[in-house]
Amino acid sequence: MFIDLATRMPAERYRSLVVIRGEGWVCDELRRRGCEPLYMESKGSFNWRYLAGLVGLIKREGVDLVQTHLLGSNVYGSIAGRMTGRPVVATFHGAVDLGKRGRLSWAKYKAINAGADRVIAVSQELRSELTAGGATRLPRKYSVSPSLRAKSTGHRRKSNV
Repeated sequence: MFIDLATRMPAERYRSLVVIRGEGWVCDELRRRGCEPLYMESKGSFNWRYLAGLVGLIKREGVDLVQTHLLGSNVYGSIAGRMTGRPVVATFHGAVDLGKRGRLSWAKYKAINAGADRVIAVSQELRSELTAGGATRLPRKYSVSPSLRAKSTGHRRKSNV
């Protein structure tokens, strides 16, 4: 989903600016599809330098929309979007996101709820997990990706990716 969003938008109308942590299969696939990613390291319990870099990049490049994937990126992107006044769409993909509920998970979900304008889950089951048990306080922001829902039901749907 992430790579498709970054590489399948009509180039004559949109410019994708992709930030990743470093080399690997995501980087290789982005390059194969003609998208040169930017590298920003985000390691650490909370990396203020990374957040400041994201905020600076969003302002400097005139980013209109912040699209994030996975829990950590959703947290930083939501905060950066809030700090810059840019809309944020945060995407959760599954167990990799839910397995990271630790002692500060409430703060992470609070940051996402405060900063993200829309939160996408790749399945109804994941949406239910994300909105259950008080982990999230604004479930109206949560929806299921229509293109992924179509795949899971066996129906084909034209996507505007």
